[in-house]
Amino acid sequence: GNTILKELKLLYTYWQSHELINTSSYMASSLKEHREYFSHKYKIPFFEYAKTNSEMSNKLSVIMNYYADDYQNHLQLLKLTTESV
Repeated sequence: GNTILKELKLLYTYWQSHELINTSSYMASSLKEHREYFSHKYKIPFFEYAKTNSEMSNKLSVIMNYYADDYQNHLQLLKLTTESV
């Protein structure tokens, strides 16, 4: 049972990182295509720009959730490590 769980976790982690890479590259190309939004003329912050584009907004959520999950896992590991000492 544990072996299967470990394999699944690796697969899930790979899938997450793959999603993250795809999402990040999509956002980078979108930013390049819409560079004029960030010129001195408009000067809107990145997050404001992301809100104007629903797909960009969704992609940003994927990234934020990924890091939020990662941070929660990190905290959980820290807690387990300090409790076992």
